[in-house]
Parts: sequence; C-alpha cells; structure tokens
Amino acid sequence: MNTEIDSPSSPELKPAIRLLTWLTACYCFSLVGYIGTSYSQGLWFWYVSQRRPAWNPPNWSVTPVWTILYGLMGFASWAVWNSPACRSRTITLGAFFVQLTLTAAWPWVLFALHRTGAAVILLFILWMVSILVTILFWRINPKSGALMTPPTVWTGFTAILTLVVWQLNR
Repeated sequence: MNTEIDSPSSPELKPAIRLLTWLTACYCFSLVGYIGTSYSQGLWFWYVSQRRPAWNPPNWSVTPVWTILYGLMGFASWAVWNSPACRSRTITLGAFFVQLTLTAAWPWVLFALHRTGAAVILLFILWMVSILVTILFWRINPKSGALMTPPTVWTGFTAILTLVVWQLNR
C-alpha cells in the first residue's frame, strides 16, 4: 500500500486545502459585510427608501454579485500565495487583507450607520487600495491580477453609485 497517496497530508491534497482556506477567509469577510448590509434591515428598508439613479442595480443582485466577487478574490489570493515566497508576496497579501477589511467595513458604514458621506470616502479609499492590490497581484501572477479586475471595477462602480445616491439625498 502506498501511504503517500492514502495519507490525508499528501501533496495532491495540500493545494485543495489551501484553496479552501483562502476561499473560507474571503467568505468570512463577506459574511461580516453581509451582516452590516442586513443590520437593522439597512439595505431592505433604509437604502430602498433613498433616491437612487436609474442605473442602480436591482437589490436582488447584491448577494450574487458579491458572492462571485469574493470567490474571484479567494482564487486570486490563493494563486498569489502559491507563488514563491518573497517579501513582495508578503506585502501584497498584507495589502489584500487591508482590502478585505475595508470591503467588509463599508456596508456597516452605509447600511447600518446610514453615513453615506463617510461611505463614499471609505469606498474611494477602498477603490484605490483595490487598484493597488490588482497591480501587485498582476506583478506576481498575471492570472491573479485578471481575477482581481472584476472586484476592482465593481468597487469603483459602487463608489460612484454611492456618491450619486449621497448627492441625490442631501
């Protein structure tokens, strides 16, 4: 019997465990943001009562879009993690965790606290961090940079949308 293949710590299993770890980490941050979105029914009562532009996405799209985006971020970060260890990888993943933290924080500021102006500022900071992380990922692993592009574009869209909502309701 080949114990190397049968062992749960075999080399073939380690990439899958690492991928699940990165996806789990990303989805934990997602859960924190989701709780902020639904805290005190913020999205479903307060936000829908705000004047919004015609190009505002439908409310039902929020959860599936962010679920996909967090999945992309999980795959991208996993690929960066699998790159050779170096100082730039450590810095890049540190910046990525800053991005995840900001991404989890802004729903609390907007939907739970109803601080639209503060959410706009936070989203524009998040957008800049997202652009930086995308560039850093791209330098380490171009596929990771490509996977980070949709979350970065969506963050920019969200920042602009939130700015418009804030202006419409001042």
